[in-house]
Amino acid sequence: MISHKKLGFLLIFNLLYLQRNFADKSEDNLPKGHQEVLGSHREPDTIEERYDIPTPLEFWSNYVKISKPVVFRGAAKHSKAYKLWSDEYLKERYGDLEVRLESKGEKSGRVPIGAKGLGRDTIGSFVGSYHEMNSYVVSELPTPMWDDVNVQPCLTCGTFVDRIVEIDLWMSGGGSKSLLHKDAFNAINCLYNGTKEWKMIEYKYEKMIYKAWEPEYEIGGYSLIEVDSVDLIKYPKVKDVPWSFVTVNAGDCLFVPKSKFFIKISGRPGHNEQEI
Repeated sequence: MISHKKLGFLLIFNLLYLQRNFADKSEDNLPKGHQEVLGSHREPDTIEERYDIPTPLEFWSNYVKISKPVVFRGAAKHSKAYKLWSDEYLKERYGDLEVRLESKGEKSGRVPIGAKGLGRDTIGSFVGSYHEMNSYVVSELPTPMWDDVNVQPCLTCGTFVDRIVEIDLWMSGGGSKSLLHKDAFNAINCLYNGTKEWKMIEYKYEKMIYKAWEPEYEIGGYSLIEVDSVDLIKYPKVKDVPWSFVTVNAGDCLFVPKSKFFIKISGRPGHNEQEI
């Protein structure tokens, strides 16, 4: 005969066991990558890499026309910017030039304050304090800096010459990460200093990544998912979305089609990164 004390122990033990067993099964039923960084749900596809620059016709036919990204390894090493853009050089030569600032926390609504006021800074001021700032430069490349930047040969012929919209300068102290978003135009991103990781998703999966509502006239767009901790219960379609990954190093250029959704992840904090 089992005593009341032993019976109570067995009931408690069985209850705890059942609770633990239920919890284990619940965790097993969660989709792979739940509450983890975007991309944890499956292995990434690769992005084509080339160590040469295609002709304008080849670039159009093989990449632009079909919205296919590609990395041109070492393509930016021919620019003076790659060789000369140290902190000292930028401060001495271009320190007084005015640029636009944005907060590292995208969609936060916070406007950073620079030497020229809200959302405005000088290159000299930014370079002197970027390791302490929670902001980055994203601005049209000031005209005096044009001579330091080479246009890639695949854009120097045919209709490409007349279709270049603008040249933007991006500078950061590292440690930043974008939302999952897409830009309004095709872009070639050339990195002169630092390292960046890119995660990309094709446009045909747009309805599966929960794009935020925007007016019809807006060409770009961004996803509502939290890229550092994807809730696959709230956003279940994401688990079936293929994605691609590539690391871009200093001296490389990456073609990003306008239809691609992407996340751009900067390298280690405290290190000045420059990109055109």
